[in-house]
Amino acid sequence: MKKFSKIIALAMAAVLTFSISPAINAEAKTLSKRVVYMSTTSGATSSFSISVDGVKKITNAKSDNSKIKPSYYDLSTRTQLEGDKKTTYSASVGVTAYKPGTATITFKGDNTNYTQKVEVKKYSNPLSSLKVNGKDITSYFNKGTSAYSKYVDSASTMKVEAKSKGDWVIESIGISNSLDNGYHRVYHSYYNNVKKGSLTFSKFNAKKYGTISVDLRNKKDGGYLYLYVSARPASSK
Repeated sequence: MKKFSKIIALAMAAVLTFSISPAINAEAKTLSKRVVYMSTTSGATSSFSISVDGVKKITNAKSDNSKIKPSYYDLSTRTQLEGDKKTTYSASVGVTAYKPGTATITFKGDNTNYTQKVEVKKYSNPLSSLKVNGKDITSYFNKGTSAYSKYVDSASTMKVEAKSKGDWVIESIGISNSLDNGYHRVYHSYYNNVKKGSLTFSKFNAKKYGTISVDLRNKKDGGYLYLYVSARPASSK
């Protein structure tokens, strides 16, 4: 009887010890604040993603602002073709902004809880001047990053001259030309916070469509904008 009572006492002690043991919480990390810009002055959403290198899966993404909220998950992998052929992972959560504002995004990446503060700012034209073959098209971007129904004329030589406004600097300028079996693109990247830049495509096929693009970064808050307009041949008018 004494032996049985001792067994019962040990079992109860084990249960009690288990019940009061503290839970092991997932590691927590806070990511740097992110600033993004709406792509239009009104009437359209803006999307961006939050990526974490080395993470294979993101779950349970939430936001404290219903106008800036998670909308999808994604995973990218990259395998080296040489050497140890190591595969790296980067999981991301997509976020859709319906209006400017601030939000705190939380999610779980593998076994780690992440937090990132996001500020979504209003769109305004980041260019003080944009010319294509001498034609000033700066106003094409007064309402958004896309020129929508406006075009520039295709020509055998396409020259782009851009100047940024305020705290915005030019990251790159690109000109692409559609071909029957793909496209041809010329591109100029800048690494020293330039306020103006230019690019010339001297063998542009004027019978084909194309795209003019300018990437800009706000050196004060780190936000980015990508502006683009289509070039079209005279025969399409």
